[in-house]
Amino acid sequence: MHGGSWVFILLFVCTYKYLWRTYYIGHPDPITIICFAAMVLQRVPIATFVFALLATVSHFSMALIGIGSFALLLLASPKDQHPARLTFVKYALAGLVIGRLLLELWFFRFQYHLQSRMGYAEAHGLTNFLARYDSDPLGFWLTPGLAFLIVYGLICAYMLYKRRIMFSIAMLVPLALAYISLFLTVDGLRVFVVVITAPYVFMLRTIVDELFDRQPKPLIA
Repeated sequence: MHGGSWVFILLFVCTYKYLWRTYYIGHPDPITIICFAAMVLQRVPIATFVFALLATVSHFSMALIGIGSFALLLLASPKDQHPARLTFVKYALAGLVIGRLLLELWFFRFQYHLQSRMGYAEAHGLTNFLARYDSDPLGFWLTPGLAFLIVYGLICAYMLYKRRIMFSIAMLVPLALAYISLFLTVDGLRVFVVVITAPYVFMLRTIVDELFDRQPKPLIA
C-alpha cells in the first residue's frame, strides 16, 4: 500500500473521534458513515451515485448536509486535481434526490409520519438549545476533539498558503453546518461526526494526494 494511504488512514483514525466510542449494535450511523466515505473515495461516477443513494436512504437529513458539503468542496477543488468534478457532483446530487424520492414512496406506502430535525428544533425552542450550550460552551466547541480541529485547521492553513482561497473558504462551510447541527440537536458527537464525514474524508484525500504527488487517474468526463 502506498505511503500516502497509510498517512490517510493514520490521520483519519487518530482524529475521527467516533471510532473511539461504542454505540448500540444496529445503529444506522456506521452504515451512513461507510457510505459517505465510500462515496468520496470513488473514481467511477456511478459508484458515487450508488453510495450517495444508500447514504440518503440511511439518514436523509444528515445526507443532505454531508453530500451538499462534499459537492461544494468538490466544485471548489483544483480542476487539474479533479478533472471530472462536475460529473461527480451531478451523480452525488442525483443519488441524494432519488434517495429522497424512494423515502417518500416508502413513507407513503406505510403511512409513516416522522418529525423532521427542524420540526424538533422548532418544537423545543431556541432557548432550550442556548441553555444547553451555556452550560458547557468549551465542551460544545471541542465536541469533535482537539486533534480533529487541529488537523482541520492545518489543512485550511495549507490551502491558504497555496493560494487555494475558494477551497479554504469552502472548507469552513461543512464545519459551520456540523456545528449548527450539533447546536440544534441533542445527539452530541454522533450528529457532528456523521455530517462532517464526507467533506472531511475528501479533505484528507485531497491533501494526501497533493503532499505525496499522487495525481488521480483520469476520470470519466
